[in-house]
Amino acid sequence: MQNDLRIESHRWQKDADSLIQESSLISGLSKFGTPDFTGSYKYQLMLDGDIDIYLITPNANKKTAKHLIDELINQGFWNGYMLFDWVNFRRDYFPEAYYVGMKTDYKGHKWKVDIWVLYQFPPTHKEYNDWLEGHLNESNREIILRLKAARKDKGWTVDGKTIYDAVIKEGISTIDDFENRLLK
Repeated sequence: MQNDLRIESHRWQKDADSLIQESSLISGLSKFGTPDFTGSYKYQLMLDGDIDIYLITPNANKKTAKHLIDELINQGFWNGYMLFDWVNFRRDYFPEAYYVGMKTDYKGHKWKVDIWVLYQFPPTHKEYNDWLEGHLNESNREIILRLKAARKDKGWTVDGKTIYDAVIKEGISTIDDFENRLLK
């Protein structure tokens, strides 16, 4: 099963690369700033169609976010669009940014691309990304993938960071241990 999850994750990663290429996403975003990947795509821990990008720009404002979403709509690749103002309407665990969400059906799956329009990569997120990348190895990647698969199967409403922290910081290594942690 572990090897199957690694193969599945690799397939998702490969499909994400193809989607990014075919949609000309990087060149489109680069007109507005510097795209910087984060989340499961960056960590190579994908088990679904979700790509997270921080778009770093000196023009991190509502006007830029609106112009960006217009550009992506006119591109004709995406079939769903979202725009949220998390600068003036704060939400816990979300960066203080303008959020542009894009959806599409691609290679038989639903995909969502989360684009956070920011002045800078949030320092705490940068520190966490650097820390996580420094601690990921083949063994804990397998555990994380097992827990992500269980999250999907069991309907857990936990984010990836909760799983990463449980495995790397707390040493959780089984689904039962993680479920016990969730119940506390």
